Amino acid sequence: AARQVVVHNGVPVPPPLTLGSANDDVKRVLAIGNIRAPKNYPLLLEALAGVREQLPRVELHIAGEPDRGGLQQQLEQQVRQLRLEDVVNFHGFVADPSALLNMADVFVLASSKEGFSLATIEAMLRGLPVVCTRSGGPEEIVRDGDTGVLVPVNDASALRDALLGVLRDPE
Repeated sequence: AARQVVVHNGVPVPPPLTLGSANDDVKRVLAIGNIRAPKNYPLLLEALAGVREQLPRVELHIAGEPDRGGLQQQLEQQVRQLRLEDVVNFHGFVADPSALLNMADVFVLASSKEGFSLATIEAMLRGLPVVCTRSGGPEEIVRDGDTGVLVPVNDASALRDALLGVLRDPE
């Protein structure tokens, strides 16, 4: 046991990209992951509603294949209830998320349970700030306060506050 080490999945190092929304004052939040319950998109939408109260020019972009169980429709209904129709964008499956990563100001993973997230690694490789829940895998990737921000699972207020903190001060 003393000689065992964990070797995580690798990802290719991407070419350098220009990050963020340099040409306007819109702040763009990006989530990458198929639309399924463990990704906890309802929590992310709730947190985004709180972010928007303080930063009206914010957008959320979600890249992920819709589920077959109707969760996408539930999320779209929640978007309407929270009056976020003009700021939430569902992109569906995206084979190469480079363009989305390039335009984002922060990457977010709101999962209630998560493995070793390659999307988080890809965002970090581009120098994109990351905010993730303490949902398993992210704790192996992100050092809280150093390489990103970790927040408790199912805590919309903590997720909102972390997003606001990074959007206001990405360094």
